[in-house]
Amino acid sequence: MAIVGSVALAAGFTVAGHSAAFGADDKLAGFEEAAPAVATAEDAAEAIYVDEDGTPLQVDENGNPLQMAASSDPGKSRFAAAAVGCTPVSGVDLPHVSTWSTGPAVQAHGWWKRGNCDGDTAHVMVCLYEYYENDSGTEHYWEQKDCSPNTQLRPGGGSSNRVTAHEDCDTLATVSWRSHVTVDVDWEVDTTEVPRKQDEVPCTVY
Repeated sequence: MAIVGSVALAAGFTVAGHSAAFGADDKLAGFEEAAPAVATAEDAAEAIYVDEDGTPLQVDENGNPLQMAASSDPGKSRFAAAAVGCTPVSGVDLPHVSTWSTGPAVQAHGWWKRGNCDGDTAHVMVCLYEYYENDSGTEHYWEQKDCSPNTQLRPGGGSSNRVTAHEDCDTLATVSWRSHVTVDVDWEVDTTEVPRKQDEVPCTVY
């Protein structure tokens, strides 16, 4: 294993902004010295994604975390050779303070609409990420705090057709949060956008 900049690297996958590859057990150096914070636009764009242990998450070509595998439909492989898939509308709201919790909490919802797809159901997952940086501002990352179950939903959204990521606050200090949603239409090849929203929320989770 090697250190490139401040990141521990090994054979495996690459992370945007770093020239080497991460292995499954590698962790971001300096992970334990960072704390939740408000992100500048530049730092938010440069920050990588990690899990709660500090292990960098794999990302897609647009830098979004690969937070969900394809749905497990046995017939999906029949469409694997398709060159172009359909495009669902992937819905996600801004991270926000929950109004239904017994105590302060941050949450986000995910849903889908058909777009130009024909399927009646899709598997949907939404995840919450909190921004961290160290005192000198040289290390910054988005730490995954909670993900909804990978749930089969009908299209349309609303309270009966959405999933929720939710995390209780430790303090009410304002920090930056992101919500990402992933949609995989059942029985169809579909495109792989991972829409995200970002906002400052008066909720800090350590």
